[in-house]
Amino acid sequence: MSPKDPPHHRRRPRPAVTDTDWIGGRKTAWRRLAGTLFVFIALWGLIAIDPPGWQTGVEALGSGGIAGRLLFVAAFACGTVLAVPGLLLMALGVTAFGPLEGFLLSSAGGTFGAAGAFAIARWVIRQPFADRRNQRPRWRWLAEGLERHGAVAVLLLRLLPLMPFNLSNYLCGVTSIRFGSFLWATAVGILPGAYVYCQVIAGLSAATKAEPAGSGLFWSLTLLVFLLVVLPRLAGGSLRKVFGDGA
Repeated sequence: MSPKDPPHHRRRPRPAVTDTDWIGGRKTAWRRLAGTLFVFIALWGLIAIDPPGWQTGVEALGSGGIAGRLLFVAAFACGTVLAVPGLLLMALGVTAFGPLEGFLLSSAGGTFGAAGAFAIARWVIRQPFADRRNQRPRWRWLAEGLERHGAVAVLLLRLLPLMPFNLSNYLCGVTSIRFGSFLWATAVGILPGAYVYCQVIAGLSAATKAEPAGSGLFWSLTLLVFLLVVLPRLAGGSLRKVFGDGA
């Protein structure tokens, strides 16, 4: 286009999309919520179908006393290291122990599993994973924020859906963040999400058994929307302070 063309005919450049837009953008947030709800519906179907072995495992854990609870925490930790979907493990815990105890045990298992994955990344596969991190701009963007801000960045990583939980444990392991800072920030940061997820699972489980879910399911779904859609948008300023505007 020549310089003499009228200004209104000129195409305006599109604004750059930063990584904070990727986290807090409206379309991205609603896609994230839709994907999570799809997983919950799949879990609802799993509980309703009651496949062979599911109920047996639930009853064995629930009636196993302290040993059953320790076994569940150990299984959750191993599943976290092996990248087994956490919602599936939470569903098992909630069905076996109830929403409150299932939440507490799932949080403990997730924290231990995160510690295990962190240790593997730092002392076993550090160089191969670090090479892959450097090849991915968003991984590199997150890693730089983690190294600059330590525990604060880990808290944001846990509270906001910046990255899949199981994968983020390995990413933290190849940064310079201290293990102690990673551990306490993980233990605290996963509590809100784990509580909401367990409450949603409990409500869906009650619905499969034709039990009255009451207002609990409604409020847990409301909190889920806040966690996945509203909170990332509200936290945009904090994200920019900790991680910068983009890769």
